[in-house]
Amino acid sequence: MTKLMTVKFCFLVHGGWSTWSSWSSCTVSCDLGMQHRDRSCTSPYPSLSGDHCFGESREDRICMPGACADGGWSLWENWGSCTESCGGGVRTRSRSCTNPSPSLIGRSCVGDYTEVSTCNRTACPEHNVAFTAYNLYQNSSSNTILLFRNTYINNGNAYDTTTGKFTCNVPGVYHFVVTLLKQYQVINSVSAHIRINGSNKLLLYLRTKGDDYNEVYMLTGAGTFHLNRNDVVDVYGVPNYFYSVTDSYFTGFLITPDQ
Repeated sequence: MTKLMTVKFCFLVHGGWSTWSSWSSCTVSCDLGMQHRDRSCTSPYPSLSGDHCFGESREDRICMPGACADGGWSLWENWGSCTESCGGGVRTRSRSCTNPSPSLIGRSCVGDYTEVSTCNRTACPEHNVAFTAYNLYQNSSSNTILLFRNTYINNGNAYDTTTGKFTCNVPGVYHFVVTLLKQYQVINSVSAHIRINGSNKLLLYLRTKGDDYNEVYMLTGAGTFHLNRNDVVDVYGVPNYFYSVTDSYFTGFLITPDQ
């Protein structure tokens, strides 16, 4: 009896990718999220000895459905302090983009974060302090405040012609000059002081030569001092030793006011 042989032919099939699926829904409803799509090695399936598909079966990408929130301005803050107390300064105020704050891909606020305006534009008090006083009042043969009863100028009205005192109204650095002309009389020495608050600061001193007591001599001195508000400056000496009218004088002026 003749046996029949069965022959079976095998075919080698390599795997192939299917088409990509549709993208999945985004993982968030606003701003930035992720979505994916898939494919499979089924077009065709690989045979037992066939090659599997090469590559990734999943693909991811960033998705942006839209901004969660665009930025909005807060209310303006209160104005800051003025840079000057008078004469015109500037002040600023600010606001922030936090009402609400912009989300990750939201639009920021449009406009300025700060605002500037002028302030304290009223004129500053007069800082032009200067005086020249003359006409010495001869009222004593003893040491006392020398009183100059007239002024050529008295800007700031700091020198008082009734007391002989200069009172500081604007703190700062001042310069003072005193010139005294000795009278024709037998005096072997003459002196005076520039004082601040009753304390001697600058000595003016002259001793006559030999027996020439009747000669005329000029006594002068100058000094620069810092004064605080309400400090008092005067000239202290013997009024009757010196000529009056325009021959003797006391002058002073503000160099630099304090900041």
